[in-house]
Amino acid sequence: MEQSRNAEERQSMLYFQYHSSPDDNPDATSVQGVIKEEDDGTFLLLDWLRRDKDNSNTLRVRDSVVMRLPSPDATPPTVEVSPQASPSPPPSRRSRRNSRNSTSAKSRKSGNRSSVGSSVGSEKDSLFSTGLAVGLGVNLLALLAGAYLLRFASPAGDLQVLQQADDRLDRGQFSEAIALAESIPPDSDAYEDAQAQIAQWRRLWQAATAKAEAIEAAFERGQWQRVLLLSEDLPEFEELRDRISPVVEQAQARLDAEAYEWLQVAFDRGRDRDFHGALQALDRVPKGSSLYDRVASKTAEYRQKRDVRAAWLLQQAFDRAAAKDFSTALTYLQQIPPGTPAYEQVAPKLAQYQRQRNLRATWLLQKAFDLAVNQQFEAALSYLKRIPSGTEVYEIAQAKITEYQLLR
Repeated sequence: MEQSRNAEERQSMLYFQYHSSPDDNPDATSVQGVIKEEDDGTFLLLDWLRRDKDNSNTLRVRDSVVMRLPSPDATPPTVEVSPQASPSPPPSRRSRRNSRNSTSAKSRKSGNRSSVGSSVGSEKDSLFSTGLAVGLGVNLLALLAGAYLLRFASPAGDLQVLQQADDRLDRGQFSEAIALAESIPPDSDAYEDAQAQIAQWRRLWQAATAKAEAIEAAFERGQWQRVLLLSEDLPEFEELRDRISPVVEQAQARLDAEAYEWLQVAFDRGRDRDFHGALQALDRVPKGSSLYDRVASKTAEYRQKRDVRAAWLLQQAFDRAAAKDFSTALTYLQQIPPGTPAYEQVAPKLAQYQRQRNLRATWLLQKAFDLAVNQQFEAALSYLKRIPSGTEVYEIAQAKITEYQLLR
């Protein structure tokens, strides 16, 4: 029974852990370990944990140490104690047996009490040895953990300084961020991370400075839209913001003034029912101006009115052609803007009306000739003056007008 209890004690196991809060220091090292008493010794396992960069709630093992201490029965520890504080050594089994053979019944009763005391003393020795081994293991683990943390774990102060530098950069304070990161000494475990961050931040600064120079060059060339476009993704560094903000504000003001002028032109043409011209003016309103939101609604309005007027012009052309006034019909057709449903009929009608106008001009010229033969120059002149410009016989008609005016 005593052996079973000792074996159970040797099989006992102790688990311990220490986890730092990710809110306090996300790069801090956590420790966990196991101490297990076995028949042949004490088993020690120590894990150093780091939080996952992608998920701060996940711990990953960075390093591990495994040790085994010899059993106390094999190499019992030597403990020096004072005689006053130490109990008498327990009697051996052999001495108890000799005592029972040489004493009386009263001695055998006393020997039984001595046997019980011996059993208790032996149990205390075993517990003492086990506790001593566990204590030594815990102390050893603590020493190992401390040495590891001193060697591998970055000082919390330097990590906080690097985090403060990163926060400063997020607020656009480039110079302050660089100064804080450069204050981390070379013997700090955070030094390499700080130097990497400094190099990355300087690259960002160089790219931002180049973009700021491009913004200033675009402003000098009067490219207001380009100024605003480049400034959209300019990093928010305080030094650059103070330098570029006035340039962007002036570009915005000038772009708004330009947009206002083109909107005014569009409105004026719309009042004159030149909806095609109004749409052309709206196309010149620059994007990025504060007035650009009005372009969409006015564009839809003017397109609808342009299509309605184009249909009306086409109908007027048909009516004038029916009255054999092909010149006026052509004038209406030429006012129909492209992009309208009516414009699809303009090209064939133009060719048709131009042929018919030339035929009519030729007929008018022939009538003038007939009247001039009969000396009716006034009537001949009236026919000649009705021949429109752009026809095949227009030049002949002009020469005859000069001739007949002399003969009348």
